[in-house]
Amino acid sequence: MLSSFVKTAFAVALLVGGASGAQAKAEKKDVEATRAAERTGAMLFAYDQAAWHGTDKFIKDVASSESTSVRGYIVLPEPGGRMRVVFYADKEGILVAFRSYSVAGGRSVRALPAESGVPLDARGLRMVAAREAALAYVKDNTLPLCATAAPNMVVFPPNQNDQVVVYVMTPQVENGRIPMGGHYRFEFDSENRLLSHRKFSEGCRVMKTSMEGLGLAILSHPLDDHPTEIHGFLSRMTPFPITIGVANRDVWIASKGKFEYAGRLKPE
Repeated sequence: MLSSFVKTAFAVALLVGGASGAQAKAEKKDVEATRAAERTGAMLFAYDQAAWHGTDKFIKDVASSESTSVRGYIVLPEPGGRMRVVFYADKEGILVAFRSYSVAGGRSVRALPAESGVPLDARGLRMVAAREAALAYVKDNTLPLCATAAPNMVVFPPNQNDQVVVYVMTPQVENGRIPMGGHYRFEFDSENRLLSHRKFSEGCRVMKTSMEGLGLAILSHPLDDHPTEIHGFLSRMTPFPITIGVANRDVWIASKGKFEYAGRLKPE
């Protein structure tokens, strides 16, 4: 039996007119942007998974009455590839770690009781400020999410340009249904001023992970000339490749966070 990737590649070959009719290579700038999207998508997934497993442990450890003062969480990278998930609370006007966990994938989640009550450092405070500013922007500008549940939040620590990047993403609320829309990115400077923001899709398409037949999922993405980190992130959550048609009519196949160029769509 053919693998889902081979089936997808065959179907895409029909769309782009086969090897002889397809553009052999994507433009260099689009390849570079796509490889950057792979890397960022992998980071998004790692941070999101750490938050997920840390939250599961937090819920088991803490009674609902105890967690009423918790305002949110941030995820910090640790040496050795682990992640530290910090649930923070307000204690007499100071943000402190309420509970912290060291997470490695889904295999190892360790509580860090010594951190409880410790004030957040300058980096953590910046990440919290950016997180709250992004949420406020979504609310104040009524940016549409594709679920009524609270959004998933990923906040990266300050980067080499001393900027904090925040992702506000529609959460998955049903098993087997992945929201492909309602995802946003915000960038803040060292003074927590908003530098840029963007949406990653139009509309609220849902991808069913139980799709039968070819298992062929085709997305139209008219906002960019290349796939984005959100495509990389979401493709890690589907059991079959996702075919992405971008603004310049190039076609890419996303599978488990990796992108492969498939060619350019035939002229209409």
